Amino acid sequence: MSENHTVTTKDFAIGVLSVTAVVLLAAFLFLQALLPQQAMAFAQTAMTGRFQLATAQLDNSAELLAIFDSDAKLMNVYAYDVGRGEIVLIRQLDVERLTARVAPRSPRERRR
Repeated sequence: MSENHTVTTKDFAIGVLSVTAVVLLAAFLFLQALLPQQAMAFAQTAMTGRFQLATAQLDNSAELLAIFDSDAKLMNVYAYDVGRGEIVLIRQLDVERLTARVAPRSPRERRR
């Protein structure tokens, strides 16, 4: 009454593939459960020719890109608009006019 239980190559291959499928499915579900972390790159700077670039963190989910044109004395500030899926201009600043308003006054002007 005892039967001879031999494992054929075909049965072995099916077993290995089944175990592999279960392991891959478990790994996929585990990775899907983890929330992707947002990459933040604030406080980065770069300089090329007449342009200076800097990033700044606005809050926990948004960053700004500031581009300063030293010839035109203008600074553009950009942010990524998630709803539109593009980078948008937030504000343009006239740096020359801004620095004239905050520049230190001469001793003669301070006495007045």
